[in-house]
Amino acid sequence: MSNDVALRARFLADVVDRECEHLAYTTHRLFPSQKAVTEEQVTEWTRDPELAERLDAGREYAPQLIAMARTLVAETRRRA
Repeated sequence: MSNDVALRARFLADVVDRECEHLAYTTHRLFPSQKAVTEEQVTEWTRDPELAERLDAGREYAPQLIAMARTLVAETRRRA
């Protein structure tokens, strides 16, 4: 792997690491008392307007995060 490709791959890995940290932080903020989302929690979301609003706001960013992850993976594979 050339030095440019290695630098680009390291940069992309750093971006993915930061996004993982952001997603973990968001998950912890939304579900501070749980390590995993349960079926009961999902049912409760429909009954909790404040939580539903926070989840809906987060949902707006999900397609952007997915698109970025797909781009990063594709770019990393292309350059490897």
